[in-house]
Amino acid sequence: MISRKPFCLRSLLYVAALFVASWAAFPSLTFGQTSPAESPSPATADSRQIQLEPQKTLPPRAKRWALVVGVDKYIDPQISPLRGAANDARTLSEALVKYAGFPPDQVILLATDQPVERQPTRVNLLRRLSNLAAAVPKDGLLLISFSGHGMERAGHAFLLPSDAQISDQISFLEDTAISVNRMRELIKSTGVPQVMVLLDACRNDPGGRADAPNPLTETYVQGFNFDVRNREVQAFATIYATGVGQRAYEYTERKQGYFTWAIVEGLKGAAANNQGEVTLAELIKFVQDAVPKRIAIDLGSGKQQRPFATIEGYKAEELVISAPGAKSTTESASVPSGTFLDPAAIELSFWETIKSSTNPDDFKAYLEKYPDGQFAVLARNRLKSSEDARSAEISRSTSNAADAQNALAELTFWSSIKETGGRDELRAYLKKYPNGTFASAARSRLRELDESIDDSIWVGTSPGGDKFYEFKFSKGGVFSGTFFGGMSLFAGGQNKLDGT
Repeated sequence: MISRKPFCLRSLLYVAALFVASWAAFPSLTFGQTSPAESPSPATADSRQIQLEPQKTLPPRAKRWALVVGVDKYIDPQISPLRGAANDARTLSEALVKYAGFPPDQVILLATDQPVERQPTRVNLLRRLSNLAAAVPKDGLLLISFSGHGMERAGHAFLLPSDAQISDQISFLEDTAISVNRMRELIKSTGVPQVMVLLDACRNDPGGRADAPNPLTETYVQGFNFDVRNREVQAFATIYATGVGQRAYEYTERKQGYFTWAIVEGLKGAAANNQGEVTLAELIKFVQDAVPKRIAIDLGSGKQQRPFATIEGYKAEELVISAPGAKSTTESASVPSGTFLDPAAIELSFWETIKSSTNPDDFKAYLEKYPDGQFAVLARNRLKSSEDARSAEISRSTSNAADAQNALAELTFWSSIKETGGRDELRAYLKKYPNGTFASAARSRLRELDESIDDSIWVGTSPGGDKFYEFKFSKGGVFSGTFFGGMSLFAGGQNKLDGT
């Protein structure tokens, strides 16, 4: 007969061990910043017992998507412009493709230095984020990065797209900016299990005061934290450019924010371990070291910016983000992309070799190989510019040839009349070339001819001296004539004539 008491004790010990193990399996990590956390409810505690192991790898390359936003210029004149946000977005997009294994066509770049369809407006940002719900697989990864202005009013945090209008009224901001809470709900609605957020939105004050502080607030931090235990997502990592109460600065020399500059440098290999791999933990550590150090050197010890991160559901020290220095395929097997042999890296290398070319055939070759590539829009723009320049050159050449022919014809005409031409010839020249090279000279000659006749009297005698003639010329070609002696010179026996 089995004793009940030992059995119950063993059961209780087993349940307790399971609870502790499941709790430890899902660490909630905060790197570099302490944030207040609510005590877990009973329902939350129960959910911890059925969670899976922390994520140690990212989804395969084909299942990685990113929406990268950079806003430098704002329509509202009240909002001060930035100088590095658009560059942040572009360099991060390139790094995600080259080093972090994101397919080029799955990195969506919205920035103020991009074409109209890629401008970081409110509608564009919300539409792209909404469309990702159908694009990102349910076992994929979604990375969101925002570089630009953010602001908080009455405990509500907002990100400012390029067409935002700032106000102290929350209802107005809800209609023109994007609330952090709405952003979070849209990310959740995609149903994607793994989420990463890079937030660099607390730079200078957006209200036109370039040197005024705009510190990160707790509202932003809470807004981008997801509940792993209640299965909003399986795992998330949110990396903030600066700590609560601090401002993020721009790296003027590189036209970037210090935060994104450090992220990109880390992905490129500055944060790599001995195996040439960049783990999530190493990336965060590098950013937390590099940003304050660089700011102290450039801006002085009076300026502070200390990035921090909140991570749940990931085993950060094992999660490989990129592998720029991996020695072999075996060593980088945990990163299904991330080596320099990645097709995206090959495409980038192709582009680097032709981006400064003046030969349109180079860009045609790129578009034939990568019709939907990361740089396809730029290639088409360069190709169009080249074709427009060629058309303009042909037009100029044709125009120059025609001008030369016309100039030669005009010169020939003028040469034939400039010495002996009369009024009719000069007037014919001016009719054909009213603004010609010699038009001024032709008009002067006409004036000289007119002045030599107007208000003049012409007289003469016959060879025998028995006849005398007199003609008087007035302006406008009017004349009168008189004949003296002999028979009448004019019809009807008259010796006078008036006419023009």
